[in-house]
Amino acid sequence: MSRFDFPENIVRVTAGEGSECLLVFTEEKTVLMEAGMAFAGRALVNNIKKALEERERRSLDYVTLSHSHYDHIGGLPYILDEWPDACVIASQKTKTVFGSRGAGETMRRLTDEAAETFGGESGTFRFEDLRVDVVAADNDLICLGSGEYLRVLETKGHTDCCLTFCFEPQKIMFSSESTGVIRQEGVITSAILKSYEEAVASAKKCLTYRPEILITPHYGVMTKEENVSFFVWFLIAAKRERDYIVDSYDKTGSIEETLKLYEKRYWDEDFLKGQPKAAFNENAKYTVRNILKEAGRI
Repeated sequence: MSRFDFPENIVRVTAGEGSECLLVFTEEKTVLMEAGMAFAGRALVNNIKKALEERERRSLDYVTLSHSHYDHIGGLPYILDEWPDACVIASQKTKTVFGSRGAGETMRRLTDEAAETFGGESGTFRFEDLRVDVVAADNDLICLGSGEYLRVLETKGHTDCCLTFCFEPQKIMFSSESTGVIRQEGVITSAILKSYEEAVASAKKCLTYRPEILITPHYGVMTKEENVSFFVWFLIAAKRERDYIVDSYDKTGSIEETLKLYEKRYWDEDFLKGQPKAAFNENAKYTVRNILKEAGRI
């Protein structure tokens, strides 16, 4: 099964490398899952327009943001230029991040580095034009008409702002990076930046929900047999990663040496297809420090 074998009401509108954007057609509404990279914002708009025209839809109703990282929100201003009435759904933490000048500078830097890696235009990130219209929290239900709903699950671990979105009654789950990312076939990475314990709790929450269709970030749709096993794989991978970081620190007594060992074990050149090395290094600093802090080592 191809990772792009989506249900017929879901269209891949991804533009550029480093992110995935999907357009969901419900009976009455259209919902964009993620806003992608800023350097691909204009191309993303064109892809959405084409998909809407093919389905004879006139508007984009909602944009969901799983979290506040640059590769998930960068194209939002370009989308809102075209569809200013679209309702942007995200967490309270994401809305707070959108008000942080320091976060904006980091996102600009990482966006330009991603543009250089993937052959895009630099200087495209528009932090000042980001917004959140509806702040969503755990188990909120957003009515999409005709008996369809969008259920929100808070799934912290990757960040404090991560949300998982589930379309009901179909039980189509769009998981967040807190419960794992497939960077290459057969390899799942934990993507834990803030908390191992919260990530484990998030995976168990998703397991309890038991989606009928599971779509994972930066990858695509899983097979029906993998809808539960994906989260089990994540829990195994996350524990191995956590133990490796703690053991490395116990042996070296140094965060810097632990970071070197972490990069040697977890960075792979194949990851460049979806993640610049600079972003990996930025994330690794938070992963190592926060796991060591949570384990009581620092």
